[in-house]
Amino acid sequence: MNCRLEVPEVSVEGQQVEEAMLAVLHTMLLHRSMGKFHYKKEGTYSIGTVGIQDVDYDFIDFTYVRVSSKELDWALPKVVRKLKDAL
Repeated sequence: MNCRLEVPEVSVEGQQVEEAMLAVLHTMLLHRSMGKFHYKKEGTYSIGTVGIQDVDYDFIDFTYVRVSSKELDWALPKVVRKLKDAL
C-alpha cells in the first residue's frame, strides 16, 4: 500500500537545528531534481546529470548527499535561518 502521509520527527539539540534542517531539505531537493536538459534545436536535446557532493557535519555525526549548486548553497541556508528563528 502507498503511504499517503509521512510525518518525520527529528530530535536534535539547539546547535544542531540548522544542520538537521539543511540535511532534510537538501535530501528532498536532490530526490526531486530532474537532471539537466540541454535543448540544441527543435527535436534534439541531451540529458545530463546534476552534480552531487557528500556533506559531513560538524555538530552531527552524519553525512548526506546533496545537489552541487552554488546558488542553492547560497539561498537555502538563509531560508533555514529564518525557519530556525521562527521556532
